Amino acid sequence: MDEHIGVQTAVKQILRYLSNTRSLKLAYSRSDDELVGFSDSDWGGDKKDIKSTTGYAFILSGAAVSWNSKKQPTVAKSSTEVEYMALSMAADEAVWLKGIYRELFPDADDIMTICCDNKGAIDLAKNPGYRLRTNHISIQHHFIRDLVESGDIVVTKVASEHMIADCLTKKLSKDALFRCLPGLGLQ
Repeated sequence: MDEHIGVQTAVKQILRYLSNTRSLKLAYSRSDDELVGFSDSDWGGDKKDIKSTTGYAFILSGAAVSWNSKKQPTVAKSSTEVEYMALSMAADEAVWLKGIYRELFPDADDIMTICCDNKGAIDLAKNPGYRLRTNHISIQHHFIRDLVESGDIVVTKVASEHMIADCLTKKLSKDALFRCLPGLGLQ
């Protein structure tokens, strides 16, 4: 019975969110901006299975061209690990987007930037020799290291209050949500 009530509450929240944001739309601008990604996650946000949610968004010409929010398949042992796993998922998308971007803009810079708000995850991605307590991290997540080492992707630090992918990973206050939306190009 409790699960049924939980589903009803979730559906009401979704409908309320859709009703309150129905006037929002993606607004692109004419600019020479490069494609930039934002990667974020919560840590153990799902109270039932303690799994985290990854969110990423890629911005071009002032608005999102690709975004995703997905529960991670495994439980992370630290905030660094969960953010590192999120960076790896964003890197997968970055490689795919970069191929399309090259076709559309052959003269564009080949390097893509992904912004992250976790210094430990950035250090782990930038330093292939950094193995401190990382043996348990699945090999698939170390994909980001190869991309950073080859120079295809640059991972940079962004302050948590400027992380526009926050709204894809956790429940935010109304003020925090409306701080994220312009970064995604929603007006």
